[in-house]
Amino acid sequence: MTVNIFKVDQYQTEAFTKAIRSRFDILRLWMDSIKVIINYFPPHEAITAAEIHIHNSRMSRLFYSSGPKTFSVAFPFRVEADAGSFTVKTISGIDIDSRLSSEILLIASLLKNNGLINEWTLAEHFESQGGASNDFWPVLAELLDAEDGYLRFDHDPDRRDGHKHPLDHADLFYTNGASFKIGLHKKIALDEIIDILNRETDCHYLGRVTERK
Repeated sequence: MTVNIFKVDQYQTEAFTKAIRSRFDILRLWMDSIKVIINYFPPHEAITAAEIHIHNSRMSRLFYSSGPKTFSVAFPFRVEADAGSFTVKTISGIDIDSRLSSEILLIASLLKNNGLINEWTLAEHFESQGGASNDFWPVLAELLDAEDGYLRFDHDPDRRDGHKHPLDHADLFYTNGASFKIGLHKKIALDEIIDILNRETDCHYLGRVTERK
């Protein structure tokens, strides 16, 4: 398994604390992560607020860990390192550079806020901007087709409510119609979360609550 770890400073964390409510938020999350990676410069320890872990093997996932919250999402990219610098490529081998990631961010924002009605207005928008990158359309199609596999692990004393909202829990999915919680008996460390999601390690088992609060 290949593992790359990127420290995130207190200013960069703003991009990762926004709520995930739609597929367009996932596109934004992927592109914000890629911008951190391709422009990576380790922050000073005093302002380090979180870490991004990229795991690539049979499992290809991003893990973001900061204090009481950890979330993970599928990462349909490959990270390549060379002499301290990093590049990110799609599974099909297309390099995601700063311009392309900015274009995807822009479109994700416009689509989420109903700024684009159909593919024709999307094309017209880019035409007015001087044209999109050559790889924009195939990358957008590839990412819209990719599974995101989002889940979040919370330690949430402020909203604790018995077994309806346990102190420690996992939130699976992100829309109101699909999301649900799985209660946890304790806060679990990042290494254990990675092990739960790692297809190359033994499975973990769910157990029923034996004592009601």
